[in-house]
Amino acid sequence: MAKFTQQLAVAGWIALAVTGSGIFLIWRTLVHTRKAAKAAEDMVCEAKKTTKAAIAATEAARDAIEVTRKSSQAELRAYIHLENIEITGLEPARQKSRELP
Repeated sequence: MAKFTQQLAVAGWIALAVTGSGIFLIWRTLVHTRKAAKAAEDMVCEAKKTTKAAIAATEAARDAIEVTRKSSQAELRAYIHLENIEITGLEPARQKSRELP
C-alpha cells in the first residue's frame, strides 16, 4: 500500500505542476489580452483624430473649390471694350468726342 500511496503522491505533484503551468499560461493570456485591448483603444482614439482631420481637410477643399469656381466665373464673364465714345443730342457747343486709350 505504501507504493500505491507514493504513486498517488507523485501523480498529485504532477497534477499540481500541470495545473500551476495552466494557471500561469492563462494569467499570461489575460495580460496580453489587456495589452491588446489597450492598443485597440489607442487605435480607436487615433482613428477619431484622423477622421476629424479628414473632415477638416474636406471642408478646406470645398472652400478652395468654391473660391476657384467664383474666380473662374469672374474670368469667363463677358467684357465690353469701348474704343470711341460719342455723346450726341447735346447742343453743338457742348458736343464732345473722346478717344479712349
